[in-house]
Amino acid sequence: MEIIIRTAAPGDAAGIAEVHWESWRSAYKGIMPDNYLNGISYEKRFNMWKKIFSAQSNDLYEKLLIFVAADESGKIIGFVSGGVLKHPQDRYKAELGGIYLLRKYQRFGIGSRLIAFFTEALLNLDIPSLRLGVLAENDSRLFYEKLGGQIIREQKVLIGGKDLILLTYGWNDIGKLNGLKKETL
Repeated sequence: MEIIIRTAAPGDAAGIAEVHWESWRSAYKGIMPDNYLNGISYEKRFNMWKKIFSAQSNDLYEKLLIFVAADESGKIIGFVSGGVLKHPQDRYKAELGGIYLLRKYQRFGIGSRLIAFFTEALLNLDIPSLRLGVLAENDSRLFYEKLGGQIIREQKVLIGGKDLILLTYGWNDIGKLNGLKKETL
């Protein structure tokens, strides 16, 4: 299996939206209320990503970073997004906003490679630390713990009428994450 990691382009909006939508439906089933998940459509995700790519500026990020993972046919099977925060509220100057892979491509090291490309871009901007948020009930938190993320905050959030716990993980030194496997699978 050959997987290529590259910087995302505006023409990737449809593929990113597909991965985003499918990943949410599988990752959050049983965690978030069904009526909330059913309200998230591919069309909404596609419009969101078109807007992100067409925006001249971003309310959250000073520098937005998006990388995609594509299979040998060019089909997008995963992505990572986030960037340098405009208004950091703690010592972490960057945030990983999301990392998503289609389920059948998980556990092959692709997520680690996406993280490596993302952190390399941050290090090139002289940003040494990173944070991200994940729901406590989401098993992907184990991936972040395996990568050395430390819980720096827990807070209650209300999503679709359901109280959930949001965990914020932090890395003080993302240099170790940048060393993750980056060659083609």
